[in-house]
Amino acid sequence: MIQKPFITIIASGRVLLQRRSSLSSACRFPGCPATAVADLIFLVDGSWSVGRPNFKYIRSFISATAGAFQIGKDRTRVGVVQYGDAPRTEFSLNQHLTRPALLKAVSSLLYKGGNTRTGDALSYVLTNGFTEAAGSRRDVPKVLVIITDGRSDDPVESYAKQLRSRGVEIFVLGVHQADEAEMKALASTPFQHHIYRAANFDTIQVVQNDFITQICSSVEDQLSLLTSGEEAVHVNDFYHLPKGQVTFTFHLPRNYFYLPSIMFDKYSS
Repeated sequence: MIQKPFITIIASGRVLLQRRSSLSSACRFPGCPATAVADLIFLVDGSWSVGRPNFKYIRSFISATAGAFQIGKDRTRVGVVQYGDAPRTEFSLNQHLTRPALLKAVSSLLYKGGNTRTGDALSYVLTNGFTEAAGSRRDVPKVLVIITDGRSDDPVESYAKQLRSRGVEIFVLGVHQADEAEMKALASTPFQHHIYRAANFDTIQVVQNDFITQICSSVEDQLSLLTSGEEAVHVNDFYHLPKGQVTFTFHLPRNYFYLPSIMFDKYSS
């Protein structure tokens, strides 16, 4: 039975929107509907801590997630960037536009090695990933999936914020010793829909189906917003507001509960 949707407003001024779909155990499907079209980039930690034997689990996860979408020039496009000391584009969004070609390219990905410079990699995606030259399209949802197993050697928050401000929805798959605070600095909100954890690389499959379900749903949410002409609300980009009463108006996609306006007292910390 689906419970009634709810909203949580916390003292810091952040607003937590609870999806209807997350409240129903019946909302499960093995792949995305054909209407789910996106520009999807995987940002893959290929540092020494991952280890060459574990890289096959990353390839498998990318194949399963990307393969859940309909791939094509006018469907979902997929790119992969791998990083260690420096990022490199394995293939761009406009390079493999059929499912067989895409899955073959993923299966051929080679382990890079190096340190964990996630900040540099995010900066690289900002300038090289979601661009017209790389195959990114206007009025198509932008999704970044970050796969990492540890804490970055350089700052990440400002680059992640810039990506989110440009409309990129960020998911994080944290494996093994991935840092909790850093994952929250990277991911879009609500965190329970955008951060996934696996104890080890060989247990990624435990969260894989839920991850795919959520990313498909999120793409459809973004498409609903783009179709309606409204802008998404980036909850984790709220900052300290003046003390007093603040009113926000949210235009939400169809699988969120509808709430025309929210009024609450904002107290400075």
